[in-house]
Amino acid sequence: ANTPSKVGDPQASCHLADAGNAKRLAIRHGQNLRFCYGQGKWLVWDGKRFKVDVTNEVERCAKETALSIYGEETPWDYPDFVAWAKSSQSRGHLNAMVELAKTELGIPVTPDLLDADLWLLNCNTGTVDLIIVSGIVLGLGWQKHVADANADDAS
Repeated sequence: ANTPSKVGDPQASCHLADAGNAKRLAIRHGQNLRFCYGQGKWLVWDGKRFKVDVTNEVERCAKETALSIYGEETPWDYPDFVAWAKSSQSRGHLNAMVELAKTELGIPVTPDLLDADLWLLNCNTGTVDLIIVSGIVLGLGWQKHVADANADDAS
């Protein structure tokens, strides 16, 4: 049978199919991955912001996800499960997982959501609310203070 019969591990409810693997990827790594359709690019969280994935982190996440299938609590017939876990590591299934994950809940994002608040400035030490800062240092060269706070980001 190709339907889950028990639930414990959230991944156990994922089907043995490419769409199931896309859901597994979203469950395991979705908090750190976004796909921006406006840019046609994957974005990864670097601890401060989502930035364009220039090192193919999403593929590493997909490979880790495929390997993790072996550790799932499986409701599937064991031989079918092992065969799927093994085949999920192939180039074709990895590509399908990444492609289908673009539409998983929480993954797609539009460019306007990435910098939704133009008055918030992300720096190495945290986020600066420019409205508050401008009120505090108005007339004291606030541009310099903001530039100093953000100097580490430029390097």
